[in-house]
Amino acid sequence: MLEVGGALLMHSIGLSASLGAFLAGVFLADSEFRHELEADIQPFKGLLLGLFFMAVGMGANLGVFADRPLAVCALSLGLVVVKLVMMFAMASSTRSTARAVR
Repeated sequence: MLEVGGALLMHSIGLSASLGAFLAGVFLADSEFRHELEADIQPFKGLLLGLFFMAVGMGANLGVFADRPLAVCALSLGLVVVKLVMMFAMASSTRSTARAVR
């Protein structure tokens, strides 16, 4: 019920209903009901994961890739570079080595 309320609240303020349901799930995951929720969801985990990826895939706008393939590839590469720089900075700040990751 909390997920539906979160979804309706986010939708009413102009944000994605999925974001509201996700945030409600995050709050419940840190609650005392965590183990009960995990037991209830376990049989449906694969189905829900598949449904999530199907919904994300159906929401993709492939027309943008067809219209501007170089821009999409450049932005994707830029995102990877930004993530690598951030990971390197975090690893450097904790004095982590490559051997510690393995």
